[in-house]
Amino acid sequence: MSKFTKWLGVAALGVGMSTVTGCVSQKEFKQVKLERDEAIQQRDQAQQESEAARAEADSFKNQLGAMTDSQSEEVQNLSTENEELQSELSSINQKYAEVVARGGATLPGSLVSQLSKFASSNKDFIDFESTKGIIRFKSDISFGPGSADLTPKAKDALEKLAKILSTGEASKYEIMIAGHTDSEKVSKARTIAAGNKDNWYLSAHRAITVGEELHKFNIPSFRMAMVGYADQKPLADNATDKGRAQNRRVEVIILPTVAKQLLVEKTPTTKPVAKGKSTSKQEFSKTENGPALNK
Repeated sequence: MSKFTKWLGVAALGVGMSTVTGCVSQKEFKQVKLERDEAIQQRDQAQQESEAARAEADSFKNQLGAMTDSQSEEVQNLSTENEELQSELSSINQKYAEVVARGGATLPGSLVSQLSKFASSNKDFIDFESTKGIIRFKSDISFGPGSADLTPKAKDALEKLAKILSTGEASKYEIMIAGHTDSEKVSKARTIAAGNKDNWYLSAHRAITVGEELHKFNIPSFRMAMVGYADQKPLADNATDKGRAQNRRVEVIILPTVAKQLLVEKTPTTKPVAKGKSTSKQEFSKTENGPALNK
C-alpha cells in the first residue's frame, strides 16, 4: 500500500510537470507563429508594392517613349515646314529684288491706264510706278500712328484697287504686298500692346492687313504674298522727316506672272495680336509727347 501510494504520487507529479511544461511551450509557439505570420504578411505587402512600383515605372517609360517619338515627329514636321517657309521667303525676296532693281515685265497698256487713273484720284497718299508695277500707299494716311489698322480712306481705295486687279488680264497676275517702316524704334506702350513689338512686326502686320482687305473683295489668297521689311529697304534718307515719311509705306506690286492655285501663298486670317487690353483707333489718334507719328 505504501509503495503503491508513492507510485501514484510520482505519476501525479510527472503529469503535473508535463502539463506545466506543455502550457509554456504552446504560448511560446503561438508567439513565434504570430511573428512569423506578420513577417510573411509584411513580405507579401512589400512584394505587392514593389510590383506596383515596377508597373508604374514601366507605364511612365512607355509614356515617355511615346512622347519622345511624338516630339521627334513634331520636330521633323516643324523643320520641314521651316524649310518650306524659308524657301518661300527666299523666292519672295528674289522677286522683290528683281522688281526694284530691274523692273518687272511690262504690264498691259489697259491695266497701266487704269492704275494710273486710280493713283491720280488718290494722289495725296498713293503713287504708281508704272515701269515696275508698284503701287505705293503712304502709311501716314493709310494707317493710324503705330497701328496696323486701315483708315476708312485706305479701305475705300483698296476696294477700288481690288476691282481693277480682279478683272481682265490683271485677274491672273501674282500680287506681292510689302510693308516698310522708317528707322525710328517702336517705343509707345499702346503700339506694343497692339502686337507691333518692333518695326518688323509693324511692317508685316500692315502688309497682312492690306492683303486681308484685298481678299475681302475677291482677290484669291493664292495670288498674294505678304512680307514685312521693317526699315531695311528705304526709299529715302531716314535722317530727315521727309525721308522717313517716304519710307513709311506699303507697296502693292503686280507681277505679270500667272498665279498658280496649286502653289498657294498662305494668307493669315488674323494678324498676330499680343495678349492684353486692345487698343482702339481713338487711342491711336491721341498723341503723347513728341511727333504725332511716333511709334
